[in-house]
Amino acid sequence: GQGTTGPTFVAAQKPDGHTIGVTSFAPMAISPHLMDVSYKIDDFDYIGGFGRFRYGIAVAATSQIRSMEDLVAAARARRVTFAASGPPNNLALSNLGKKLGLRFQFVPYPSGAEAVTAALGGHVDAVVQTPTEMLGLIEAGRLRGLASASPVRWTERPDMPTLVDLGYGISIDSWVGLAGPKGIDTSRLDVLRQAFAQAARSPEVAKSFEQLGMSPNYMSGAEYRGFLDKGLVEMGRDLAEAGLAKRK
Repeated sequence: GQGTTGPTFVAAQKPDGHTIGVTSFAPMAISPHLMDVSYKIDDFDYIGGFGRFRYGIAVAATSQIRSMEDLVAAARARRVTFAASGPPNNLALSNLGKKLGLRFQFVPYPSGAEAVTAALGGHVDAVVQTPTEMLGLIEAGRLRGLASASPVRWTERPDMPTLVDLGYGISIDSWVGLAGPKGIDTSRLDVLRQAFAQAARSPEVAKSFEQLGMSPNYMSGAEYRGFLDKGLVEMGRDLAEAGLAKRK
């Protein structure tokens, strides 16, 4: 679960340069704090990062909440429920609530689609998900986008501010990249990294990532490894404070 099948498989393969796989933020930096996994960040040679997931906060179009300021005011006055499919989505409002002393309550759903449906049906006050699940409904006038919970604004909704733009100082940064099992020959690894860098920067690839609700960005293998190392520490702290981390 939690996207761990791929990394589990890749880590166990021969480091011949022929087997590589997607290593996204959740299974690498979040899942180890939620469940037992058979791999560590150090079990891979990283080829690079190629895209940033984007998250947003929305409410049903029928809601009386019309802005982030309204949502914050509501959470000062009463318990405000929000749906999400799990970390890191839920940490946007959980961390905001902790920072400002607000009464946000996370309601977990098995999938992003179910989380959005809960918001549309009025079962929760808000939802935190990605453009893939929410953009069409925002454009159709069924959801009201309040803010981007990522460090960047949504390309499709440049008028929707980030939480940082609004002065809250909160963001979720989650990436996806490629890696192979630890021990790939240096010359082969260099070839993979060079080919990856060229592909990741191409307009065609960038367009396909945007269609998947991601911001196309390139990180070198070393940068991506550093990002995951930092994320593992930060997610451990945030999940523990939110009461979501596994018991040791």
